[in-house]
Amino acid sequence: MSSLFDEDIPQRPEIVEGLFREGQIVTVAGAYNVGKSPLLAQIAVCAVNGIPWCGRKVAPRHVIHVDFESSLPGFVHNYRNTCKANRIDPPKTPKDIDALIFNGNITDPTTAELHKVIKTAATTQEYLIKLLKRNPDSLILLDPAEMLFPTLSISKPSDALKIVSIWRSLFAAFPRAAVMGTYNMRKMDPKAPVPDLIEDPHGWLREISGSNNLLNRSDIRIGMARR
Repeated sequence: MSSLFDEDIPQRPEIVEGLFREGQIVTVAGAYNVGKSPLLAQIAVCAVNGIPWCGRKVAPRHVIHVDFESSLPGFVHNYRNTCKANRIDPPKTPKDIDALIFNGNITDPTTAELHKVIKTAATTQEYLIKLLKRNPDSLILLDPAEMLFPTLSISKPSDALKIVSIWRSLFAAFPRAAVMGTYNMRKMDPKAPVPDLIEDPHGWLREISGSNNLLNRSDIRIGMARR
């Protein structure tokens, strides 16, 4: 009988070279209006087309993009700008990407279904399972991450653990998937300046952790700063 430690267990494949892998929870944190939403559109376009992002190789795959903040025109604008910069055609929905825009046209069946399913964690999880069954290798983008489970609070450790447990169970069933969500930084002390990511990375990490228990339990934390 072989031991677990005798087995050769390879790392899961990378999605973005040197940054994150399949089966991981990724958080993109930064101040309001620093460009997190356009960043997600950039990564989505690169993933759909299998083209490099910031000089890093990207494994081609389907994208599920759930946006709770952008207007429909703003969402489309981010994608069109990215595609124009890369001189490629916009992705096709739903072949390349499931574009789920909370602030979209409520008469659209996709938008109406999104409003319906996020009432509870259970119905949200069922919805994600349905989407992943169609495209098991999906990179799930959430903007912001906390809005997908509105009945659970990322500031409560028990709720954050429930969210992480949901993602871990999904990745056990769909090991090629991954999730990347945004988080808006909030000052711990309103009178103190926000620590600079470049000049004070340790202070910056303390700032973004604060009351965000979901971020504390993410596998990968990506910071954004104005420069």
